[in-house]
Amino acid sequence: LVAVLNMISGLLFIKVWVLVAEKIRRKFVWALGLSLVVIGTLLMVVLEPGEGNLSLLLIAYMIVGAGLVAGEVIAPVILSDIIDYHQWKFKADCCAGIYSLFMLSTKINFAIGGALAFFIAGWYGFDPSVAESSAEAIFGLRLAAIGLPVFFGLIAIIFVLRIPITKHRHNVIRRR
Repeated sequence: LVAVLNMISGLLFIKVWVLVAEKIRRKFVWALGLSLVVIGTLLMVVLEPGEGNLSLLLIAYMIVGAGLVAGEVIAPVILSDIIDYHQWKFKADCCAGIYSLFMLSTKINFAIGGALAFFIAGWYGFDPSVAESSAEAIFGLRLAAIGLPVFFGLIAIIFVLRIPITKHRHNVIRRR
């Protein structure tokens, strides 16, 4: 149920992000989406073990889903601007290589991030097969699933906002 609502939320927000991207700079749309991911993830801080928090978990994951899709919509557009710059600057067509590198880094991020999260939670003694977890195990799970993703999400927002190619600069690149 959580994954399905996360996906539906993302699907419903695709058009929203496209419309917002027509009004404001693309990097701000991406940063806004990342901000929703951070906010949705932070909502999970108040969750306690047990079944009484399902509605809050659903809301948090719907917010995360809405935010994540902003990057899915905007990142390829910004990547195409970067490819145009590369073609203009170096007089070489490397779009397949650049796009492949982007996809590889995305997949490595999810693989390493997921593995690191499991490692950290396990390091603190979290075991999903036990009925009751210690406070230390819950801390490790929260660190891995909430703390570090929020930290890296905030860093990602900073990097996204520093993307130098604006619509004006991209038009200059295209004219040249």
